[in-house]
Amino acid sequence: MFKNILVATDGSVQAQKALETASDLAARYEAKLTIIHVMLFGEQPKALRHMAEVEHLSKLPVSTAISGDSLTAAVRADGEIADHRLDHEALHMLSERILEAAVRTAEKSGVANIATHSTDGDAASRILAYASQVDADLIVMGSRGLGRLKTLLVGSVSQKVSQMAECACMTVR
Repeated sequence: MFKNILVATDGSVQAQKALETASDLAARYEAKLTIIHVMLFGEQPKALRHMAEVEHLSKLPVSTAISGDSLTAAVRADGEIADHRLDHEALHMLSERILEAAVRTAEKSGVANIATHSTDGDAASRILAYASQVDADLIVMGSRGLGRLKTLLVGSVSQKVSQMAECACMTVR
């Protein structure tokens, strides 16, 4: 039924559930599983910064207090201004770790044909473009990920992908 399944992951719990579902389907149908991670440049959500800190990819402690109305700068205990943005190198390394963990999950499910792709930009646009590029016949995503609060106002990535995709989409809760 499915020959090429694309699953998007950001390392969140919902993305993990989507990955497990996609892996089960890929193993069952002997389909290729392509795992995509779209990096968020700019201000990262607290959960992503925490992941980077745990992986020792960031020097900024997640517990840093926010100063005033600024969401991108905070005053650390030593009085220096701390930026809530992870540098490009840290984001690339974090993306690699997220994809490596996803591959291990897929392999444990018995998926034989696995590909990964890391990119940056608008998540919905990048997922849709890559799905078209690899001729995916199913896109699997979590219902909510590590996305920013503004997605509550303008719609989630999974909603945008579901509405605009040229192939079947599955949203996992």
